[in-house]
Amino acid sequence: MALEFELLRTRPTGWSPADARVVLNARMDARIVPDSGCARLHYAHLVVLDDFVGDIERGALLDLLTAPGWDHGQGPPPSKWERATADGAGLPATWGLTDEALAALAADPPPAMLEVHARLAALFPDAEEREAAPAVSLSDPEGMTDRKVMADAPVRCAAFVGNAAVAGDAFAYHVDADPAAFPDSPWRARFGDYANGARGRPLLVSLLVYLDAAWPRDWGAETLFLDGRTDVGIAVRPKPGRAVLMDQDLLHRVSAPSPAAGSRPRYSLVWKLAFLPRGGAAACLARPEWGPPVSIGSAAHVEQVKRTLKRKAAAEAAAPG
Repeated sequence: MALEFELLRTRPTGWSPADARVVLNARMDARIVPDSGCARLHYAHLVVLDDFVGDIERGALLDLLTAPGWDHGQGPPPSKWERATADGAGLPATWGLTDEALAALAADPPPAMLEVHARLAALFPDAEEREAAPAVSLSDPEGMTDRKVMADAPVRCAAFVGNAAVAGDAFAYHVDADPAAFPDSPWRARFGDYANGARGRPLLVSLLVYLDAAWPRDWGAETLFLDGRTDVGIAVRPKPGRAVLMDQDLLHRVSAPSPAAGSRPRYSLVWKLAFLPRGGAAACLARPEWGPPVSIGSAAHVEQVKRTLKRKAAAEAAAPG
């Protein structure tokens, strides 16, 4: 089977990366991984951008995934949503977009999506952003569990995932994808077994956009990100226009809305992307102009070790004789 990527379709935009506010630029989950016959220090990155999606685009996407004027207090419209997704075996199903709705998004992206794509391309000009999933057919690899559960049958990875979390839902920590854990497949035949972010290999990234016009703090439904080596993490609140970019091998989960939200869903749309680095470089979510990422959990421990070794080396260099 041939493995192909589809370049994200865009449109001309007057948006500039300076228009977005970087409210979080973090790295977590530090570990040593093999890389081209050697080894490197690997981090999973997390970036949160406010004002990345304008209110016009946000509202248009929400109307597209529900219906103009839809009463969200009655839950998502069953014509486009179904309780058929789960983060893992044994968990109750939660609301996700139907296969037909997902296929329509991929086949004919509306202007609001084209604008999101254009802004993403402007934000990362040194990589080509492509939909990673439509041309990849895999048996469901371990960790890729935020799609419809299909037992052991081959699945076609979705380019988009829609979530409509409601009070009482149950979610589990998971990763969207980890190329080091993929089974034998066209992807592995072409790119090999590698840690996400390896030089010259696709960086698998998820882009999450919150779609509700308002979401009070007391309603909960934060997205939680976890450093699996230290069990500390980050909580990101839903806000209109807020976008989250994360390496797909970062542990995360949705938290259910609180009872204060009633039956109103917390809507989000997730793009599953591959960043293809140009010239054999390594793609990374942390832009140099944003400064060094904040280190969380095991990444903070690595920085502590580096500082200790640096002080020790300086002391030895200053010692007489």
